[in-house]
Amino acid sequence: NTRIFHFSTMINFLKNSKKGFTLIELLLYLGMTVSMVVLIGGIGVNVLSSIVSAREQEELQYNGQFIIEKLRTVIAEAESIQTPVRTATSTILILQMNDSSKNPTIINTVDGNIRIKEGDVDFQIISGSNVVVSGILFSNVTYENGNGSVRMAIDIGLNNSADFSSTSFNTTINLQ
Repeated sequence: NTRIFHFSTMINFLKNSKKGFTLIELLLYLGMTVSMVVLIGGIGVNVLSSIVSAREQEELQYNGQFIIEKLRTVIAEAESIQTPVRTATSTILILQMNDSSKNPTIINTVDGNIRIKEGDVDFQIISGSNVVVSGILFSNVTYENGNGSVRMAIDIGLNNSADFSSTSFNTTINLQ
């Protein structure tokens, strides 16, 4: 009798107990899950966007420093500045070099690229293929009876950037 009583009690319990979720519970859990996925996805997108932006800025800095150092090396070897004249500003720099085979040395921009021409050699592009030079300005800031000084202002951006990241570089270089 005891066995039958326990068995019938268990059957009644199973019949009366709820199995699964109600529709409201299911919608509530589903809404919470969707909210969490959207929140985590949004955070992930922001993190990835920040990483891409940081890499673009790093690439801009690297390319800008390379351009500045290359121009610094060329300009420092010059004997004198032909263009722009003292106290003037220009988008082209023409230098008289100590080495006559490099006369004249011309630095300018064409189609977003910085170019250098030393003597009879063809122009060489020194800016990277993924870099766009949006502006370059040379100022002859030589003191009267001075050796020569050039102030450069260069604006560059990335060719492949969705939001066209850009930065400016300014430096002054003295002739030797």
